[in-house]
Amino acid sequence: MYSSEVVYHEALVHPGMIAHSNPKHVAVLGGGEGATVREVLKHKSVESVTMVEIDPELITIAREYLPKMSDCSDLVGRADNCFDDEKLTVINDNAVDYFVRKYGPAAQSNNVLFDVLVLDALDPEDDVLFAQDLYADHTFVNAMLKSMNSDGVIIIQIGTAPDLNDPKAENGVYAVREELFKLFESHSDVAAMHVYEEPKSGFLEPHSFLIICKDISCRKNWYSRTDTLDYDIYDRIVTTKSNQTTLKHYDGVTQHAYQVPPKSWETVYCRREPTPVECNYRSMDMSKESYDFYFNDEERSSFRIEGEGQTAKVFAKVDIPAGSFIMPEHLAKSMTLSEVNIVEINKTASTGSEGFVQFEKFVQARAHKSAMAGTETRFLEVGASALIRSVDSEEANVGRWVPVAERPVYSPVYDRHRMSFDVFMVATKDIAAGAEVLRSTATLN
Repeated sequence: MYSSEVVYHEALVHPGMIAHSNPKHVAVLGGGEGATVREVLKHKSVESVTMVEIDPELITIAREYLPKMSDCSDLVGRADNCFDDEKLTVINDNAVDYFVRKYGPAAQSNNVLFDVLVLDALDPEDDVLFAQDLYADHTFVNAMLKSMNSDGVIIIQIGTAPDLNDPKAENGVYAVREELFKLFESHSDVAAMHVYEEPKSGFLEPHSFLIICKDISCRKNWYSRTDTLDYDIYDRIVTTKSNQTTLKHYDGVTQHAYQVPPKSWETVYCRREPTPVECNYRSMDMSKESYDFYFNDEERSSFRIEGEGQTAKVFAKVDIPAGSFIMPEHLAKSMTLSEVNIVEINKTASTGSEGFVQFEKFVQARAHKSAMAGTETRFLEVGASALIRSVDSEEANVGRWVPVAERPVYSPVYDRHRMSFDVFMVATKDIAAGAEVLRSTATLN
């Protein structure tokens, strides 16, 4: 039990805590056995933890009979028992009533605001009335969001993960969960949502979790590279007196796996009515032709290049129908750069190193931003597609593959295919043989 409990609680707490840049004030709803608080207290930045647990007797029983759950004795700077830590305040109250009273319509305006809120309670599919109160009450959802700072993150355990064969969510056992999702998706205070699952948390089937972000900036941390995440864990997690690893399961690679939800989430999401637009782009349309360029095989190439450097132009050698894929092989080799990479390239170029000066100019001209706001990601085309001229007019005949200007607050389709959506281009109109291939400047912004 202990090993799976550790996996569950690390999966519940740390992805959301890491998604926030500096979590100081944390609220835990439920979690009376103490393990959720234990994981929260592993973060150096935490200044206060408010635990709202309806059953005081559960805490007493857990301290005596489940001591490992609230054991903080190995954590540097923490009390031996997590419940005794000076940063923790325990409030014995119904969490729904407490938050509606403190942060609802009639609440005072001077209440403490939280950076992270962890809801560790019943599974949404549990057939009890209280599950409806927790997951399908817009007043409670409003109160939770009002209790958060402007960059707040809410973490909710949301029960058993869906299956590929499940019906649309509102018709199955996860109807309450679907109602919860739509309450958050439609809320003006919600900027991003991410769903993930952990198969090793002690349940018969994979268990799932939901992150809700009030600010789009949480996507930057959510999609961080494994090395960046490993450093963040090293920098942000307290050490142990035993010199053992503080986290047993969660690390950068674990988070990397959480970044992309399994296909069942996408499948069930796309059973919504009406069908979300992006569901039509879950795979490249096999009925459409692709037209590519081959540096060493002029006859095979669908394009020719005239001129050199910044004066280069790309022309079609054959008729290209609208909707066809343009240089997909080249685009699939695009480099991914973060804003940090761009800053460091600029710094190095400022030293006068000729190679970096030229590279910086190339990056500034050709690295286009991700269409997914908040990720701070750019894509740099390094193949022949980089030579396609961009125009700010209706002359453009090439554009993004996915014609959606902005991704939804929640979309497992975007989470699974975001790089393909950002990279691949199609002909937006018929391109006649001999015509210049021109992209819209929108594909570079």
